[in-house]
Amino acid sequence: MRRLLLIGIPVMILLLTGCSSKFGQNEPAGNLKSFIGEDKMIFQALSLAKAGIYEKSSAVYKELYDQSHKSEYLLEYFKQQYHLKRYKPLLKELQSYLEEAPHNKHLLRYQVAVLSALQEIEEAKKAAFTLLAVTKEPQDYQRVASLYLIQNNYISALKYLESAYAIDKNEDILSDLTTIMYLKLGQKREAISYLESHSRIHGCSVKICQKLASFYGDMDDTLGMISIYKRLYALTKQAEYAQRIIQAYAYNRDNYNLVRFLEESAFNDELLLRLYMAQKVYDKSIGLSQKLYLQTKKPYYQAQYAISLYEGTKKITPRVVGEVIDNLRDVVKAKPDATYLNYLGYLLIDHDVDVKEGIAYVNKALAIETDSGFFLDSLAWGYYKLNQCKKALSTIKKAKNVLDQEYEEVETHYKLIKKCKK
Repeated sequence: MRRLLLIGIPVMILLLTGCSSKFGQNEPAGNLKSFIGEDKMIFQALSLAKAGIYEKSSAVYKELYDQSHKSEYLLEYFKQQYHLKRYKPLLKELQSYLEEAPHNKHLLRYQVAVLSALQEIEEAKKAAFTLLAVTKEPQDYQRVASLYLIQNNYISALKYLESAYAIDKNEDILSDLTTIMYLKLGQKREAISYLESHSRIHGCSVKICQKLASFYGDMDDTLGMISIYKRLYALTKQAEYAQRIIQAYAYNRDNYNLVRFLEESAFNDELLLRLYMAQKVYDKSIGLSQKLYLQTKKPYYQAQYAISLYEGTKKITPRVVGEVIDNLRDVVKAKPDATYLNYLGYLLIDHDVDVKEGIAYVNKALAIETDSGFFLDSLAWGYYKLNQCKKALSTIKKAKNVLDQEYEEVETHYKLIKKCKK
């Protein structure tokens, strides 16, 4: 429930003459000293309040008011009494002042707060309606709404919150009214429409965007969530929102838009490179892998550069093959990964650079992954290049048995090796 006590209430017009009090008449100017020692008492009251000693600070504020007749001291006295939960005595005092000024908005606001604290909700509503008739201010519409919420009267609460929002496009008011619409009245699409309309006209703050995201998430609307998280990421540049965008695209298996987001945001170049490689977009992976390798000197990026260069070059020349092999030799020295060992070995074999060296690299790969059908195919191809047809045939057969389906390159090798055997 929204707290009803106001902090920093404006100064009300108040004058006490002898034992009687009247509002709106000749209050001393707040910047003029009313008596000697006023500053010292103010400092004392503030220090006591800061320390949470409301009993004593309250007494000092009352003394300040009695001597100066400045209304701000009386309001601070009311605040301290409220903190002390002296609701009934405070209510009695407020009612005595309201007899003199029945339409004073500051007194009425305290009265609403105290009646609410005493659970006298109907009386609090009467005071709130009187207050609203005086002010027509958004915060007082909110007060009425909060009282209806205590009674679980969500339709009436919504009505007053909508009136408050019509006056002041405050996002806190909007958050409250859309929460009621979505969670209490089942008006889910209407709540989202309210929030989307506000975001288009007044901008999507973090608070409004997060509420929209939570609503879209509850409705399992992935596209809506992506849209909002994009706005949040553009607004804050916080990694958590980018991660949620990536997760949502991945959940939808929408690699096309995921790649677009990563290209535009430059949030995760490593993931972007992996997607380029998976999609065989080698014209883009060449530049990105080279950039990442120059930045980090990681063997992984050097390997991706070498593979991208080979796979992405339309016309394979000895110069290209030499550059790829040189890069992969550096890679396997630093990181003897089975995939890179096999790739390097196969290039040395297939391009007749050094077949025996190529077989040695493939065997290193097989020592790491003994049952890889692709590595066995590379080894068979090396034996074929050395004209060791019997070994080539037995190895390629083993490769075919290991692989769970037919692969064009393996089948081509198999046909050639069978002819070699014959």
